[in-house]
Amino acid sequence: MQRAASQGALDQLAEDDVRFHETVIARSGHPHCLQIWRTIEPRVRAYFRRDAPAHPSPFELPDEHQELLDALRTRDEATVMAVLERHIWNHFNVGDGREAEPERA
Repeated sequence: MQRAASQGALDQLAEDDVRFHETVIARSGHPHCLQIWRTIEPRVRAYFRRDAPAHPSPFELPDEHQELLDALRTRDEATVMAVLERHIWNHFNVGDGREAEPERA
């Protein structure tokens, strides 16, 4: 992902993003999750390809994914969930002008 971002290869960045998420799901050891992933993967790929150019800084995407990987390695549920929620928030709010995450209760 770092290489694709540094080269401005946004299609490759989107492909690497899809591959990252599939790898995490596959490594989870839950075959039903992988089966569900494979049914939605074409749509996810299309979203990632659409959103990569709209991301304010494609250079941040590899760092976000490294943060996800680092959180997963801690095996601490609270850490993983916090990083995952931020990642999802960032993805769904690409280019909509929102700067901050919603406040949590």
